[in-house]
Amino acid sequence: MSNLWYIKSKRQFKSIKNLQWNGVPDFAVLTGKNGVGKTHLLSFLAQALDGGSGIEISSAPFDSHESKGDILSSGNLSHETMSVVYVYDSFQSITSSSAQAAVIQGSYNNQKIIADNFSGFDAMKPANILSIQDPLIGIARASLAYKKWRSHQISIADERGDRMIPESTVPKPWNLVNDLLEESGLSYKIRPPGSDIFEAYTPMFEENGNVISAQELSSGEKTLIGIVCAIYKGEFGGSLPDVILLDEPDAHLHPEMARSMLGTLKSILVDKYGIRIIITTHNPTTVSMSPDGSIFELEKGGIVNEISRWEAVSNLSSGLFAVVPSTRYVFVEDQEDKRFYESIVSIAESRSINALNTISSGGIVFIPAPLAGPGGGVSAVKVLLKTIDSPNFAALIDRDMGTGPLPDRAYRIGRYSIENYLMDPLLLISYLHRRHDYDLSSHGLGPGDSLNISEMREDVLQSIVNEISGKLAYAARGIGFDIGEENVVTTCSYIGGIEVKIPQWITGIRGHDLMDKVGPAAFSVRFEYSKLLVDMSISGAVPLEIVETIWNIAGRE
Repeated sequence: MSNLWYIKSKRQFKSIKNLQWNGVPDFAVLTGKNGVGKTHLLSFLAQALDGGSGIEISSAPFDSHESKGDILSSGNLSHETMSVVYVYDSFQSITSSSAQAAVIQGSYNNQKIIADNFSGFDAMKPANILSIQDPLIGIARASLAYKKWRSHQISIADERGDRMIPESTVPKPWNLVNDLLEESGLSYKIRPPGSDIFEAYTPMFEENGNVISAQELSSGEKTLIGIVCAIYKGEFGGSLPDVILLDEPDAHLHPEMARSMLGTLKSILVDKYGIRIIITTHNPTTVSMSPDGSIFELEKGGIVNEISRWEAVSNLSSGLFAVVPSTRYVFVEDQEDKRFYESIVSIAESRSINALNTISSGGIVFIPAPLAGPGGGVSAVKVLLKTIDSPNFAALIDRDMGTGPLPDRAYRIGRYSIENYLMDPLLLISYLHRRHDYDLSSHGLGPGDSLNISEMREDVLQSIVNEISGKLAYAARGIGFDIGEENVVTTCSYIGGIEVKIPQWITGIRGHDLMDKVGPAAFSVRFEYSKLLVDMSISGAVPLEIVETIWNIAGRE
């Protein structure tokens, strides 16, 4: 059972004129468009909880089986001073750039001086609280604060003549960092210090006995570690904070790491250690992955309302897409994939392909996965699909991550990547002839002849495809690519009713290599994404396989 908070302001604070926020759970996600005052609200809360004035907070016990609307607030907390950690601005500047490794050594007395000079107010400053470029510095400082407190306990015990010093119930910083790393599925750990509390400690990351550089950490990993470091601020008094306020900790995070961060904060800091956490975000992806009942929207002036996940996603995505029940939303790997699939739909509709007649006018929306990181956009797509349990949402991914089983509502294209469609030999007939005066005289075509593939004889098209494919194969082998048996072919059907055979290696080679290396080596020209899309539209060289895949997604019930 947790306590819901009921928050009401007694005065104006910056843009917050009349704050009213009811039913705040132990883990709350505050959303709203830029400029509504989310940062001002957190700052107001931080000051009030830390002994300031201007806000009344009452609480009431809440069981998950109850309705929040049935709970009446009781027990005024506004007279209590709570231990608060407030992290602001910092997350916007997290990068993976290099930094000098943290080395805080020397005698305990020297370390204690450092800790003494690292005040609670300093702990709220972004540069100090996270040591963003090198989290080892933050862990070293957190460890100093912890050791300073334990040293004080030892001194008191000595004065009393106590032989037994009670073991701390507060997790050691290095242990808490390791808990978070493990919960996040990361394989490395922080090396703990020795048993001597007065021994100098230089923290290091280890993985299978090997030291990992702090520069190798992602921005998401630095964020998680930075939050732990914030807990053990300079005035650490032997207890964890009551409240942690985090202003946009998901800034610049890959969706998979954002999901991991949300789950880790909830399971470790909230559920295990009883810390109340409020985070702000304006990222619709983060909102879509937040726990049910945790999402609130701030309106200008200070009114906060609980909001459903999909309402919040739709509001934050204004101008991008609105969640409509009759529409299919398809996560794709990046912006180029979005352009490609939209072009496929447009070409098919313009040529009256029955399969796509019913999904015009916004019936299907392609959404590029944001902030692709390790694992590429496909990783983000899978995380989003796993998180969003709705039949309206699907995913369309390349074959570049293998051919293993896919989760429900995920679809895989028939070629390695979209570049393999754009470098289809049938499409290259148009691209090379129109833009680079490729000589087709041996096939009965002159420089000025129009190439309408649907009106050309298949035997002529096949002859040209064979010629282009042969030059691509020769170039690929010449620059070191193992393409296997180049004569193994597959029959491809296109939207104009044409069928030709193309080598399988062209559909299975890494698409970027085909476009950026093999193609230029074969024809001494540059293959441009946008121009290839135009020629795909002009020629109609769109394989039916990709059209049918999109249709299957659009027609899914």
